[in-house]
Amino acid sequence: MPVKVSIIVPVYNCEAYITKCIDSILENTFKDFELILINDASTDSSPVIIHNYKSVDHRIRVIDLSENQRQGAARNIGIREALSDFILFVDADDWIAPTTLQSVIDNQNQTGADIVAFNLINYFDEHNQQIEIKYKSSSSKIDPRIFILNSPAPCQALFRKSLFLHGLMFPEHTFFEDASIMPAIFLSASKISLLNDAYYFYRRNNISTCRKKDDYRFFERIRAMERFYDNMNELGFKDKYHSEIEYQFLKVALLDSIVGVLKISQRILKKK
Repeated sequence: MPVKVSIIVPVYNCEAYITKCIDSILENTFKDFELILINDASTDSSPVIIHNYKSVDHRIRVIDLSENQRQGAARNIGIREALSDFILFVDADDWIAPTTLQSVIDNQNQTGADIVAFNLINYFDEHNQQIEIKYKSSSSKIDPRIFILNSPAPCQALFRKSLFLHGLMFPEHTFFEDASIMPAIFLSASKISLLNDAYYFYRRNNISTCRKKDDYRFFERIRAMERFYDNMNELGFKDKYHSEIEYQFLKVALLDSIVGVLKISQRILKKK
């Protein structure tokens, strides 16, 4: 049977956090959804945990990958398997508010939007939670440039599935895959609705494998931004938003990479 929304969660070695993530989804007030858990060849107890959930809730589907393909590939598999026309992404070490699904579905029904975007809460600990206002709705027309300069995150929106199925899938076997396609996804939408409320809890105190950043990873920003530039060019956005695209390319591919090199150098010097 079709469902209103498919929730996609890539899972890789997140045994300490995956229970809170899944529980937050199952506890949502809106119940007409499927939860697709992609086990990306985890080596901890994550597969046991998610299969236990599957055994007690028919809305949960588990897809086990034989080798680690990283988050982009896991999301792509979830998109292709999704039964709904709408998709919500959640990372395995984060969680969502109880009214998230009802809020975005109600808004989509009212507006007919291809994307319903919302804000997030940066979670450092129980006493330090900060709302990050990336999107602010107003009666005026949305300036598309914000979706180039603000680095939209896949976990901060409800998406119409068809936006991904016409060539704009996540890059696979690489990091920083979000930066490659998210601006293009947002600019390709016919209508976007912005919600002022924050529904997504982004864990900032995580030192697990889920978000552990090995020293080499920041160089993959360059590859991601090359894909970003190609996408914007192929979709005809390069000339219209030339300055914004050039700025974002240089910031992420060069400036952020230089900062990463400097941080590594400082750690090396401290060890000497």
